Amino acid sequence: MLWFGDKGGKIYSTWQLGADEAKTLNTYYTKYEACVKPKSNRVFARYKLHQKVQQEGESFEQFLTDLKLLVKDCGYGDPDEMVGDRVVIGCHSTKTREKLSQEGSDLTLEKAIDI
Repeated sequence: MLWFGDKGGKIYSTWQLGADEAKTLNTYYTKYEACVKPKSNRVFARYKLHQKVQQEGESFEQFLTDLKLLVKDCGYGDPDEMVGDRVVIGCHSTKTREKLSQEGSDLTLEKAIDI
Protein backbone atom coordinates (compact mmCIF):
# COMPACT_ATOMS: atom_id res chain seq x y z
CA MET A 1 0.00 0.00 0.00
CA LEU A 2 2.98 2.31 0.43
CA TRP A 3 3.58 2.32 -3.32
CA PHE A 4 0.08 3.59 -4.14
CA GLY A 5 0.32 6.73 -2.04
CA ASP A 6 -2.56 8.77 -0.62
CA LYS A 7 -4.74 8.60 -3.72
CA GLY A 8 -4.30 4.83 -3.96
CA GLY A 9 -5.22 4.52 -0.30
CA LYS A 10 -8.41 6.49 -0.86
CA ILE A 11 -9.35 4.27 -3.78
CA TYR A 12 -8.59 1.18 -1.70
CA SER A 13 -10.81 2.40 1.14
CA THR A 14 -13.86 2.38 -1.18
CA TRP A 15 -13.61 -1.35 -1.88
CA GLN A 16 -15.49 -4.01 0.01
CA LEU A 17 -13.46 -7.19 -0.30
CA GLY A 18 -14.33 -10.62 0.94
CA ALA A 19 -11.82 -12.56 3.05
CA ASP A 20 -10.67 -14.67 0.07
CA GLU A 21 -10.37 -11.64 -2.24
CA ALA A 22 -8.29 -9.73 0.29
CA LYS A 23 -5.70 -12.53 0.31
CA THR A 24 -5.17 -12.47 -3.46
CA LEU A 25 -2.78 -9.93 -4.96
CA ASN A 26 -4.48 -10.18 -8.38
CA THR A 27 -7.65 -8.75 -6.82
CA TYR A 28 -5.87 -5.50 -6.01
CA TYR A 29 -4.21 -5.33 -9.40
CA THR A 30 -7.51 -5.85 -11.23
CA LYS A 31 -9.38 -3.29 -9.13
CA TYR A 32 -6.67 -0.63 -9.45
CA GLU A 33 -6.39 -1.25 -13.17
CA ALA A 34 -10.15 -0.70 -13.56
CA CYS A 35 -9.74 2.68 -11.85
CA VAL A 36 -6.69 3.97 -13.71
CA LYS A 37 -6.70 2.29 -17.13
CA PRO A 38 -7.66 4.75 -19.87
CA LYS A 39 -11.07 4.11 -21.37
CA SER A 40 -11.12 3.43 -25.09
CA ASN A 41 -12.98 5.70 -27.47
CA ARG A 42 -14.19 3.53 -30.36
CA VAL A 43 -15.41 6.46 -32.41
CA PHE A 44 -12.03 8.17 -32.29
CA ALA A 45 -10.20 4.87 -32.91
CA ARG A 46 -12.36 4.24 -35.98
CA TYR A 47 -11.76 7.79 -37.17
CA LYS A 48 -8.00 7.28 -36.95
CA LEU A 49 -8.28 3.97 -38.84
CA HIS A 50 -10.36 5.50 -41.61
CA GLN A 51 -8.00 8.45 -41.99
CA LYS A 52 -4.95 6.21 -42.46
CA VAL A 53 -3.60 6.15 -46.00
CA GLN A 54 -0.26 4.90 -47.26
CA GLN A 55 2.14 7.80 -47.54
CA GLU A 56 4.47 8.22 -50.47
CA GLY A 57 7.65 6.33 -49.66
CA GLU A 58 5.99 4.34 -46.86
CA SER A 59 6.52 0.59 -47.24
CA PHE A 60 3.48 -1.63 -47.52
CA GLU A 61 4.65 -3.58 -44.47
CA GLN A 62 4.69 -0.43 -42.35
CA PHE A 63 1.28 0.62 -43.69
CA LEU A 64 -0.18 -2.82 -42.89
CA THR A 65 1.36 -2.84 -39.41
CA ASP A 66 -0.11 0.59 -38.67
CA LEU A 67 -3.55 -0.57 -39.82
CA LYS A 68 -3.40 -3.69 -37.65
CA LEU A 69 -2.46 -1.58 -34.62
CA LEU A 70 -5.19 0.97 -35.29
CA VAL A 71 -7.95 -1.62 -35.76
CA LYS A 72 -7.33 -3.16 -32.32
CA ASP A 73 -9.23 -0.40 -30.48
CA CYS A 74 -12.09 -0.20 -32.98
CA GLY A 75 -14.18 -3.10 -31.70
CA TYR A 76 -15.08 -4.50 -35.12
CA GLY A 77 -16.41 -8.05 -35.32
CA ASP A 78 -14.02 -8.90 -38.16
CA PRO A 79 -10.91 -6.71 -37.90
CA ASP A 80 -9.23 -8.43 -40.87
CA GLU A 81 -12.08 -7.36 -43.13
CA MET A 82 -11.71 -3.74 -42.04
CA VAL A 83 -7.93 -3.84 -42.53
CA GLY A 84 -8.47 -5.33 -45.99
CA ASP A 85 -10.87 -2.52 -46.86
CA ARG A 86 -8.38 0.09 -45.68
CA VAL A 87 -5.63 -1.56 -47.74
CA VAL A 88 -7.79 -1.16 -50.85
CA ILE A 89 -8.90 2.39 -50.06
CA GLY A 90 -5.66 3.69 -48.59
CA CYS A 91 -2.94 2.14 -50.74
CA HIS A 92 -0.78 4.64 -52.58
CA SER A 93 -0.63 2.79 -55.93
CA THR A 94 -3.59 3.27 -58.26
CA LYS A 95 -2.71 0.10 -60.19
CA THR A 96 -2.65 -1.96 -57.01
CA ARG A 97 -5.98 -0.49 -55.94
CA GLU A 98 -7.49 -1.49 -59.29
CA LYS A 99 -6.16 -5.06 -58.96
CA LEU A 100 -7.56 -5.30 -55.44
CA SER A 101 -10.93 -3.94 -56.54
CA GLN A 102 -11.19 -6.50 -59.34
CA GLU A 103 -11.19 -9.29 -56.75
CA GLY A 104 -14.58 -8.06 -55.58
CA SER A 105 -16.25 -9.93 -52.73
CA ASP A 106 -13.63 -12.69 -52.89
CA LEU A 107 -10.93 -10.35 -51.60
CA THR A 108 -9.56 -11.39 -48.23
CA LEU A 109 -6.80 -9.75 -46.24
CA GLU A 110 -4.42 -12.55 -47.23
CA LYS A 111 -5.17 -12.04 -50.94
CA ALA A 112 -4.74 -8.29 -50.55
CA ILE A 113 -1.35 -8.82 -48.92
CA ASP A 114 -0.29 -11.17 -51.73
CA ILE A 115 -1.35 -8.70 -54.42
